[in-house]
Amino acid sequence: MNYLRTQLIRRLTDLMKVRLNGNVWETQSILNIQAGQGLSFAQTETHNVSTLTLSTTGANGSIGYWGAFWDMTDQTVTSTTEAYVVNFGNANADNNGVSVVSGNQITVANAGVYNIAVSVQVISANVQIHDAWFWFRKNGTDISSSCSQISVPQSHGGIAGALIFYVNIFEKMAAGDYTQLVWSASNTDVSLQHVNAATSPTRPDIPSVIMTVNQV
Repeated sequence: MNYLRTQLIRRLTDLMKVRLNGNVWETQSILNIQAGQGLSFAQTETHNVSTLTLSTTGANGSIGYWGAFWDMTDQTVTSTTEAYVVNFGNANADNNGVSVVSGNQITVANAGVYNIAVSVQVISANVQIHDAWFWFRKNGTDISSSCSQISVPQSHGGIAGALIFYVNIFEKMAAGDYTQLVWSASNTDVSLQHVNAATSPTRPDIPSVIMTVNQV
C-alpha cells in the first residue's frame, strides 16, 4: 500500500499529510471529470503523483460527430425561376450523430458548430455558357450570405461542358436542426450529373453531389 485513498477528503486536503507506521502518506481523491464526445479520461496514482490520461474513443477514431452523404442520380431543373433542393440518396454506414431525413435534410442529433462542405458535378448540354447558383438552408430558411454563383462551360464537340464546384460553411446547430443544399440555373440544360465507374483506366463512379458534415 503506497497511499491512503479517500473520497471524503477532496483535492484541497491533498496538501495535508498523514503519517502511518512512521511513513509519510499523501491523501488522494478520484477526479470527477465529464469527458466530451469521443473523449475519455483515466486516472492512475502512485505514492505522490496522480496522472490523468486523455484518450479518443469516438466512432472510428473521430472525436466529433460527423456524416458523409452523396447521390448517384442526375438532378435537373425544369424552370429557371425556381429553386430546387438537392437530394442525397446515399449515406456512409459509419456516420455518427448526423443523418439524412426525407432525402435531403442533413440532420444533426447533437448541438455544436459544424463544418458543412459540398462538392457538385455540374454539366451543361447547351452551346452557350450558363450560370448556376448554390446556397444553404437551415430548418427551411435560407442561410444569409451562403450563396455562390458559377459559370458552367458550354458543350463542345458534342460533349457536355463539365465543372466541379466546392464550397463549405460553418454553422451553429442545435440538436435536431437540419441543413439543405439548394440550387437554381439560368438554363434547363444545366444539371447535376452522376457518372458510372469506367475502365481504361479503371476508376470509380462520380456522384452528382457529395456533402460532408463534421463537428468542430
